Amino acid sequence: MKEGTAIVTGGTGGIGRAIVQRLLKDGIRVVIADTDPSGETFASECRLQYGSDSAVYCMTDISDRHGVDSLIELSEQWNDLRYLVNNAVYSEYKPFLEISPEGWEKVLQVGLTGYFHCSQSFALKLADCGRPGRIINMASVNSFVVEKGVAHYAAVKGGILQLTKAMAVDLASFDITVNAVAPGMIETFRNRETFRNEPFTSQIERIPLRRTGRPEEIAEIIRFLLKGEHYINGQTLLADGGMLAGF
Repeated sequence: MKEGTAIVTGGTGGIGRAIVQRLLKDGIRVVIADTDPSGETFASECRLQYGSDSAVYCMTDISDRHGVDSLIELSEQWNDLRYLVNNAVYSEYKPFLEISPEGWEKVLQVGLTGYFHCSQSFALKLADCGRPGRIINMASVNSFVVEKGVAHYAAVKGGILQLTKAMAVDLASFDITVNAVAPGMIETFRNRETFRNEPFTSQIERIPLRRTGRPEEIAEIIRFLLKGEHYINGQTLLADGGMLAGF
C-alpha cells in the first residue's frame, strides 16, 4: 500500500529524478510533472522497478494555471495527495543589460509564478478535504548571494524565501507545512561538463568540502522534510557544502 501521493515538478531533471526515486523507495506514489517528453519513459522505468501504480507522468507547464489545476486533479485520483515538491526551474546566464523582457518573464513565470500556481491549487485541494500536507520549494544559494549573469534567477530564488515564509504562515491552520531547500553547486548530468570549466572550478575549490553536491543528497533532505517527524515550518535549509559559511 502506498504512503500517499507526491507531485514533483521538474521531475525529469538531475535533482528531480533523484527526488522521485527517493520518494518511490520510501513507498510514496509520485506524479512526475515536467515539459520534457522523456518523462513518460522515466515514469515507465519507475513502474517497472516500484510497481504498476508507483509513478505517472503528467506533461505540465506550471506557468499555466489551467494546466496546473489539471495536474492536481490527476494527482488526487487516489484520494491520498499529501506532498508537493516545487522543483521546476528555467534559468539562463545573461548579463543584466542583455536580459530580454521575454527572458525575464520566462524565468519568473516558471520559477516564482509557477510555484504559486502549484502551491495554491494543491493547498486548496487539501484544505477542501481536510487533509494535512507538506510543501517543499526549491530555493538556491542565489537566494542569499549572487554572481554575475543571474539577476533574473536570483530575483526568483530570493522571492522563494519570502513566499515560503508567507505560505507557511497562511497554511499552518490547515495543517500544511511549507519549507524550502537551497542547494549549492549540485552536479547533474546536465551541468557536469560545465562544472569542469572556469569560473566553476575555482568556485568548487572555495567550498569547504572541496566538492560539488550530489542530487541524492538533496533528495535525502527533501525526504526528511516531507516524511520526518519534525517541528520545522517556514524555513529554508542550505545544502551547499559550507560554501556560504566560508564565503
